[in-house]
Amino acid sequence: MPAYRVIPVAGPRLPRHTAGTLATQRVRLELELERERDPIEGRLVYEHGESLVFVGWLELMAAIEVVLAKASPGAPGQSETTGY
Repeated sequence: MPAYRVIPVAGPRLPRHTAGTLATQRVRLELELERERDPIEGRLVYEHGESLVFVGWLELMAAIEVVLAKASPGAPGQSETTGY
C-alpha cells in the first residue's frame, strides 16, 4: 500500500501571463496511474524524481498546481525556459 501525502486542494493562484510575455516555461511531468481504480489514483512525478500521490481528479489537479507553483519564476529549481 503506497504512503499517501495530503495535497492542498486550494492554494495561491499562479500569475496570469501578459500579452508581452515572449518566453514560456516547460515543466516535464510523468503520470503513473493505477489500473481499474475508481476514483482515479496514481502518482505525479516531476523534477529530480520527486512525486505527489493523488486519489481523485481534484487531487490530480491540485498536484499539478503544486508542481507549477514550485516551477514558477523565482521559485528554486526552475525548469527549462525557452523563448519564441
